[in-house]
Amino acid sequence: MIMYYFATKDDLVSAALEMIGDGFAAGMDSAMPEGNATPNQILETLSQTMQSDEAQAIMRLWFEIIGLAMRGQEPYRKTASLLLTRSEEQIRNKLRSNQKHRAREVLNALEGRVMVSLLLD
Repeated sequence: MIMYYFATKDDLVSAALEMIGDGFAAGMDSAMPEGNATPNQILETLSQTMQSDEAQAIMRLWFEIIGLAMRGQEPYRKTASLLLTRSEEQIRNKLRSNQKHRAREVLNALEGRVMVSLLLD
């Protein structure tokens, strides 16, 4: 029945991943300061948000997707790129105008913190 709505398995996987990504993006957006924030404020706020069991489960899935994307497997590569670009833009929109160029740096630091936390805690 599911295949009625999706032409291929890749289409189904892409839609599922994008739906998960939409939910995660909404949670990330609501957790961040309203705007005019420093990189550290955003990093600390999002790091705290990532401590919940739900967020950690999503991040475990995210890192699995990243692993598949790094191997060049589709639709994971395309979807991961889309979700990373969206996250970077969300962060950029919350940063002070003179700090917007640091959005990718904040995203990198956040991903690193979460990965290490999941592995060592």
